[in-house]
Amino acid sequence: WQSLFAPNLADVSQAVVHFSWLPRLVVTLLAGAALGLAGTLMQQVLRNPLASPTTLGVASGAQLALMMVTLFAPSWLLLGREWIAMAGGSLAMGLVFALAWRRQLNPVVIVFAGLVINLYLAAISMGLLLFFQEELKGLLVWGSGSLVQNSWSGVSYLLPRLLAAAVLAAVLVRPLAVLELDDASARSLGVSLQHLRFAGLGLAVFVTACVVSVVGLIGFIGLAAPAMVRLLGIRQLGQRLLWAPILGALLLAATDLLLQSLSRFWPVLIPTGAMTALLGAPLLLWLIPRLGIKSGTPKANTGLLVARHPAPARLIGLLLVGLLLAVVASLLFGQGMTGWSWPSWLRWQAQLEWRLPRSLAAGAAGVLLALAGTLLQRGSN
Repeated sequence: WQSLFAPNLADVSQAVVHFSWLPRLVVTLLAGAALGLAGTLMQQVLRNPLASPTTLGVASGAQLALMMVTLFAPSWLLLGREWIAMAGGSLAMGLVFALAWRRQLNPVVIVFAGLVINLYLAAISMGLLLFFQEELKGLLVWGSGSLVQNSWSGVSYLLPRLLAAAVLAAVLVRPLAVLELDDASARSLGVSLQHLRFAGLGLAVFVTACVVSVVGLIGFIGLAAPAMVRLLGIRQLGQRLLWAPILGALLLAATDLLLQSLSRFWPVLIPTGAMTALLGAPLLLWLIPRLGIKSGTPKANTGLLVARHPAPARLIGLLLVGLLLAVVASLLFGQGMTGWSWPSWLRWQAQLEWRLPRSLAAGAAGVLLALAGTLLQRGSN
């Protein structure tokens, strides 16, 4: 007990317990609770039992912001990593709202907009990792979700923000419960759906950004905890907002304790976020059939309407020109001993046998993915 409250700093074991093990346990519980709260809010607002804090691209935005600041403006890190992560997550959230605003923040449109933003930001992050491996290798472990702590700073950062978010969520319980009705019924009660969705999603994004800024990307807890609460038969929003954080904290703590136990036999640093994904995928496959999601053949004309381009021929021409320029750049433009440059004719001939097959393989893969997406969208309407 002395190591918990008044450790003897001369004793290494007491110092480790007080400054590393105990802060890690508390941060784990707070992060799990926060992700459970965020997941419940998003699922309620989007009316989607499979929505999660990563659906809106907040985690990808936070990671990309940290990468770009580390590379191009490292002095900004002195302001605090958490503020940079929150700025990136907020920007990603703003982009999602901007894409969905013309459809009055329709829940389905928000999900698709979040998916698009998430894919784009993840692709940019992967590109930065490919080109700046040495500079960004320190973010790899953190980006996968690391709960390692060496002080109480993470606790002092998360605790007040989580308490404030819990109070705001309690205030929003009754308005958010109206979202269980259809849009027409909710509007008949005098509820502004756009502002209500903005408030609910904004609070969820704020909580998620706080967690990402401290422990990195942990994506499964915000999906599993609300789903398990539903399976327990808890339907009222207030009770779900209470029990989902509790289950989220227990899930993340159990995963982290299991990881620490395995580290005794396998001395390899494995981020907790990677372990949650490893354990969470089978659990998610077990949960999906039991969530009570309605299935069946979709009705005709129930999908999202896509506006036809006024000049499809011109659009196809521009896309072909862009494709040609991309192929030429991939064959000619490259990085050598003197930096980025256009090679001479002789060097280009020597490089062609290496670059052309790779470009053709990438193009073929794109064609196959486009065909697969078209078939899936056509089959699922």
